[in-house]
Amino acid sequence: MPEIIDDKSEHCIPFILERLQEHRQQYKSKGQTPPPFFLGLNGVQGAGKTTLVEQLCKTLRSPPHNLPTVVLSIDDLYLPHDKQEALAKSHPDHPLVQHRGVPSTHDVKTGIEVFEAIANRKQNIKIPSYDKSQYNGAGDRKPESQWETVNVTGERPIEMVVFEGWCVGFRALSDEEVEGKWHEAKAEAEKDGSIYQGRLGKLQLEDVLFINSKLREYDALTDRFGAFMHIDAEDTLYVYHWREQQEAAMRAEKGTGMSEEQVTNFVNGYFPCYELFTDVLRSGIFAGEPGKQAGALDVFQLAVYRRRSCSTPFCWRTRSGPTFRASHRHCCSDMFLENIPRSHHLHLYTHTDKVPPAWTLPIILPSSPAMSANDIPNGIGKAIKHLDLDGHDLPPSPAPSSPSNGRKYALATELVYTESNDQYNSSSVPIYQSATFKGGPGQEYDYTRSGNPTRTHLERHLAKIMSANRALVTGSGMGALDVITRVLKPGDEVVTGDDLYGGTNRLLTYLKENGGIIVHHIDTTKLGVVKATVSEKTAMVLLETPTNPLIKIVDVAGIATSAHDINPKAIVAVDNTMLSPYLSNPLDLGADVVYESGTKYLSGHHDVMAGVIGVNDVALGEKFFFMINSTGCGLAPFDSWLLLRGIKTLAIRMEKQQANTQAIAEFLENHGFKVRYPGLKSHPQYKLHWSQARGAGAVLSFETGSINLSERIVESTKLFGISVSFGCVNSLISMPCRMSHASIDPAVRKERAMPEDIIRLCIGIEDLDDLKDDLSQALVRAGAVKLTENGFTAWSEQETAGESGRTTQVVDEP
Repeated sequence: MPEIIDDKSEHCIPFILERLQEHRQQYKSKGQTPPPFFLGLNGVQGAGKTTLVEQLCKTLRSPPHNLPTVVLSIDDLYLPHDKQEALAKSHPDHPLVQHRGVPSTHDVKTGIEVFEAIANRKQNIKIPSYDKSQYNGAGDRKPESQWETVNVTGERPIEMVVFEGWCVGFRALSDEEVEGKWHEAKAEAEKDGSIYQGRLGKLQLEDVLFINSKLREYDALTDRFGAFMHIDAEDTLYVYHWREQQEAAMRAEKGTGMSEEQVTNFVNGYFPCYELFTDVLRSGIFAGEPGKQAGALDVFQLAVYRRRSCSTPFCWRTRSGPTFRASHRHCCSDMFLENIPRSHHLHLYTHTDKVPPAWTLPIILPSSPAMSANDIPNGIGKAIKHLDLDGHDLPPSPAPSSPSNGRKYALATELVYTESNDQYNSSSVPIYQSATFKGGPGQEYDYTRSGNPTRTHLERHLAKIMSANRALVTGSGMGALDVITRVLKPGDEVVTGDDLYGGTNRLLTYLKENGGIIVHHIDTTKLGVVKATVSEKTAMVLLETPTNPLIKIVDVAGIATSAHDINPKAIVAVDNTMLSPYLSNPLDLGADVVYESGTKYLSGHHDVMAGVIGVNDVALGEKFFFMINSTGCGLAPFDSWLLLRGIKTLAIRMEKQQANTQAIAEFLENHGFKVRYPGLKSHPQYKLHWSQARGAGAVLSFETGSINLSERIVESTKLFGISVSFGCVNSLISMPCRMSHASIDPAVRKERAMPEDIIRLCIGIEDLDDLKDDLSQALVRAGAVKLTENGFTAWSEQETAGESGRTTQVVDEP
């Protein structure tokens, strides 16, 4: 059975670094500052292009390279929906331009402008972004306010640009070459009769020539490349079957997905470009005018194989062990051995003359003992042992779920696997309990206030699960908010909610009274009110959702879009503590900053104080890091380790806590109490919440109609701990107006419609029946319910109004 190289990036990195070094020397020899290095990357759909890009970027951005890298996708250059429609209407008989995909459906002009801005080291460069889900899958460009901003200047300027896409590197042919290929395809189609073969020949020649002519506009992008990588496939026709598998899986899982006929029509819309231009990539003639000889641009090529009739998801890598061999025998045996000629087992891709022999990479290596390294040119065919730095063999990553979005592990899996690459290969991230580090200038770490390996591991792990470009950690959640608000200056305006955590309200009040900051407290659940309040003077919009303790839901995407439309410079920051990254990713909804208290769900055990910040904008991330370093509020190594440990169990804790909370909410509501919880369909913003979150969380609040009743209920519980905070494995109960929100003036609480009798429950992982029993006995002992033949029910409002004259019901100890 062949073995497949697991991590392609480690074999590509030397090639990239050598090209980068040549690039730098070329400019430095002339006394010039080198511009960012552009790397082009092409791969057929399903070949693992997105996965490879992720691996490359992670490696380049990490020690020892530490290269700031930005990724651009050609998919994000698709024309806006209105322009795509206009293109289709102007060529009504051209089948390939009726939807996005082929050359001519991209906004090349914008791509050139972005490339030039990066090359000329402009500041605050906006990177386009495209949403394929818009218009029932037709897609549309995202608002500019949701585009990522990158900087090519500053302390850590961008040094590497990876431009990837299925048609990146395609170069136009001469009209004669196009006509020749078209005639060949036409003859093949007539001979074969297949719905796949010769698709190019089933088009009108003038339509093919039109696509080819439009491709010449893309040369301005391709000419920026300093190196190029090509992931090739033995047979590109497998994309039809690969796409069918993806859609079949979607139909099985979600009940929606394209039929086989729809898949065929969809792939037919771009497959002719594979027929027309792939050979150009394979020959290396794409670094200049048509016909230019290979060698003008260094190329690194990887080969992948897939048998078209194989029903197993395409595997980049294999995993040893009986379980894997049993479930993947068809794929690994039939696909790689029986149906590929022996000469292909040791297939080595051709490369340009400039590339040293060491860059020739065999992807599939036979494990037969009869073969040796001497049988392979340059002796580089030795199977490379996969070393998993977490101490576990990772399963093979399935094929991408869409042409542009690579398959990722489920979040529950991502939470568990951190990157612990210390020199002893420990399965758990070590605690670097050291204040200083030896070494001279240039060392990555020198003083723990500025950085520590344990904290770095935590921050990178958090960035991954928070869907952030960068994550930072502080000594507490309020410490995180303090860092965020330090970007404000006197005269700046902040728009925020009228139902805020008490500590947040206290900090904003201080800034208002002592820092010259103007704070507007409004009902952020009303988008119209937010739009009317945000202005060009608004520096920050600060949101919480669900709010605490009224459990109101805020439309993060709507507010982010509106705020950025009114003032593109306004920072939209979201406190995600109530949901955690497991249930919500505000950055994906258009927020600029997400923060939360790591003390809560991320830790889960209330044994560490921590704050977390996530951000995508590079410059903003640097500002936050500067604040943390300057004030010394970064998280300590041991606390970082505790938080790393807690994150691994976030998924199972949240699932259990959510299930318990849903049951408790229904229990209280069924007994007549007014319950606030987004998991209940009675919640007025039920649909909004589920449109932006994956769960309802584990905090609810309910009202009794009487402060005295509420106090007695809290005091009568035995299992529930009376405490502020939430997010731990044990259940807590509190009266916010007497505890967590007591710092808010009673008059202000009344103005903001915060009921003084409200009780907040933070549900843990205990047995559900035990929690219900404890609540039941507390409600009865407190006199908060009236006993009935079927159990008990809450007093009516009229009955509660006169509860002061009612005696507490005494029950026997359980």
